[in-house]
Amino acid sequence: MKRRLSRKGLIVLAAAAVIALITLISVSAGGRGGIFTSAVNGVSMPLKRLSAAVASQIESIYGYMYKYDEVVKENEQLHMQLAALERERREYVEVSEENEHFRQLLQLASRHSDYQFENASVISWGASNYTSSFTVSKGSENSDVAVGDSVITESGVLIGVITEVRDKTSVAVTVIDTKFSAGCVIESSGDTAVASGDYALMRRGMLTLDFLASDTRFITGDSVVTSGRGGVFPKGLVIGYIEDVEPDPAGNGSKVTVSPAADLRNVMDVFLITDFETSE
Repeated sequence: MKRRLSRKGLIVLAAAAVIALITLISVSAGGRGGIFTSAVNGVSMPLKRLSAAVASQIESIYGYMYKYDEVVKENEQLHMQLAALERERREYVEVSEENEHFRQLLQLASRHSDYQFENASVISWGASNYTSSFTVSKGSENSDVAVGDSVITESGVLIGVITEVRDKTSVAVTVIDTKFSAGCVIESSGDTAVASGDYALMRRGMLTLDFLASDTRFITGDSVVTSGRGGVFPKGLVIGYIEDVEPDPAGNGSKVTVSPAADLRNVMDVFLITDFETSE
């Protein structure tokens, strides 16, 4: 903060100026010292020393103000440099994430050479409490997307299926929607079931397994993947992981809760499988 001279300091400066003026007039008038001049000199010497001290203080304050301005300017420059570095960091992170997406997609494509992909972006999510859906940026005019196409992440996680194709966009339901149903396999045991959306579980972000054999074995954390039977979904897409197993209140064996493998609400970039080889 810049400092100002006090009222006392201003009075002292004014007094010093008056004494200096009187002294100058006295010397100029007579060309020599007199009683008045001597008296003035005697009084003015302390004032001169005081004036010098005040001048030194003023010079110190000016120096402080100059250094303060320099520090402010340097601080602004450092803030600009920091902002530029932060922009570069964000750009680097974005490029790295994009490269990682495509690296994983390349690995997926190399494992499934029969897949045909369309990349797309999630442009909105359904707002209804009775469905879990989203809209992607591909439709009949800008892609080969069709109803029934699987929607996956770059790592091969199934997040939904196309239910409606428009001109430039398409609507899909997620794996927790009540309209979703897919033949699946519990990966560790090989037991089969049907992964289905359930209204009560949908509100918790989960789905369930139906049509389980009585001797089906479960382990919490087991992967649930598509079976590929029926030709609707490719084989081996990860749907989710077994979260909980408890007796079915209706007395029909066990009620199995499955958590989706993808964080559905945070998915932004997806891939549509528009064609693949069926396996029975």
